[in-house]
Amino acid sequence: MNLENFSGKRFLADWKDIRNILPSNDSAIECVIEFWKKCPTVNRAIDPTNADSWPSAWELIDSGLICRYALALGMAYTLVYADSSWWERVELVFAHTDSDQTLLLIIDKHWVLNYSYGEKQDIEQVEFRAIDRFVFDGKRFNEKEATRSKNAGNNNVLPEHGKKLSEWQKGVPKGPNSAERRKMRRKEKEKEKA
Repeated sequence: MNLENFSGKRFLADWKDIRNILPSNDSAIECVIEFWKKCPTVNRAIDPTNADSWPSAWELIDSGLICRYALALGMAYTLVYADSSWWERVELVFAHTDSDQTLLLIIDKHWVLNYSYGEKQDIEQVEFRAIDRFVFDGKRFNEKEATRSKNAGNNNVLPEHGKKLSEWQKGVPKGPNSAERRKMRRKEKEKEKA
């Protein structure tokens, strides 16, 4: 597979080939990583927090603009449009990691791609805090189940299987909002003056 000319019909044909030959097991993940790892990258091509603005798989490939966020999107598209769909859930999570913000690809709440470039990791071995979650609905990724909550510092970001997001969020401690923080500071200042 020659990716020197990333955009256009040749890459689209290569992308179709990789989707047709993916194995029906975890080794498909390595194939997808290797395929997308060869793509030239740009600084920023998509907004990782706005799924409505994301290009379709075909638009992404045709543009040839692959950034770190678009890399996760491209790998996700490859898996969801593959002939062999052995996974139950593919989701993209915009998250804070130890050193960065990134778009992670999470497969069956077990494998994490795009946490470290060109590697897959077990979800139990990585730490991140989700900002937004995007689940594939059969046509596109959407944020119906977005986690826009004030759960700073909580690393257990993904709901367990079978729980609704609202049930999961009930157990997440919430910090004070900005009005509550101002009120607390005012009370502290009043105590200092007294």
